[in-house]
Amino acid sequence: MAPVNTTSVESSVVELKEVKSKKDILSADIVFYHIEKQGYFRLLCQLDRVVNSSHQLAAKRRLSGKYAALAIDIHEIPYYGEVNNPLIMGCKHDRGTSYCYKYATIDIGLRPQSGQL
Repeated sequence: MAPVNTTSVESSVVELKEVKSKKDILSADIVFYHIEKQGYFRLLCQLDRVVNSSHQLAAKRRLSGKYAALAIDIHEIPYYGEVNNPLIMGCKHDRGTSYCYKYATIDIGLRPQSGQL
């Protein structure tokens, strides 16, 4: 597995546009809109599938049982809309709001391979 260099929707869209050289790549705002439209439980099921497939891939490569270096980063994106949304969390007051989208990236370092979830 090649290391993943993008850690946000914005940087993923920019990188995809550079690789594909096409104008039909959606903007980061449209991607966020479609993610938010999915609903909490559907996103939770999709996350569960990603974690399970990552675990199966690690088992196939016989990576379980070995020590690995982990780096966990928590990211907060300020939110200014309706607060009655299960995807919105409270946070420290910043830039005029006390609410945000919150997500984590986990970098896994295992020689000679590394990856990101």
